[in-house]
Amino acid sequence: MTLTHKIIENIQSIIINIPIILGLITLNFIPQKIIYFFQPHNGDLSFIQMVIVTGVTLLDIVFFVYWTKKKGFSKWEWRLIWQNRLKIVFAFGTIFIGQLILTAVRVVSHASVLSSNQSSIRSWNIPTFLILLLVCIAGPIMEETIFRIGFFELLFQNNKRLSWICSTVFFAAWHMQYQITCWIQWLPYLLMGAVFSSLYYRTGKVEISVVAHCIWNIFVTII
Repeated sequence: MTLTHKIIENIQSIIINIPIILGLITLNFIPQKIIYFFQPHNGDLSFIQMVIVTGVTLLDIVFFVYWTKKKGFSKWEWRLIWQNRLKIVFAFGTIFIGQLILTAVRVVSHASVLSSNQSSIRSWNIPTFLILLLVCIAGPIMEETIFRIGFFELLFQNNKRLSWICSTVFFAAWHMQYQITCWIQWLPYLLMGAVFSSLYYRTGKVEISVVAHCIWNIFVTII
């Protein structure tokens, strides 16, 4: 296959699959937008409102898992996760050590230790179980689907290196919000994006990067 044919194939793939990725992004935002709708002034959610947010989030999770399995992008078998447990542990350790170093850099640079994404999450006046559901389960499943499957399997399936770069950079940008011009706040998310992208690059299993992402988010949420 000539270079021209590869370029044409990539362009066709991008045009065809961008609407799919935009649809996945829209689904990802629905629970968060419902929370903002229910508590415009950070008031407490009523019981009915919590049920609605929980129900919508669970539906999102089920859809993303079902979609990735139906498309053949994942199997969601615990056996695969167990077989790759050392990769997951190594990924966690890499992020942990990297974040310690980057936190020290931010302190020395007098930059905020918390990113805008973390500050936004902490502003949610919702029960702990709902934060855990949104941040530690739903978030990793949806984000890994969007950024790993989205780039590696949908947009640039013929160019894994480009997929790795784009997946890492766009993952970081996704979490920057209003700090997008603050380069030092990019570093923690570039690190996480690089680690999760590498997990997918090496295993080809989105459930592996999802589990690593879940474990890290649980750790950060608890501490």
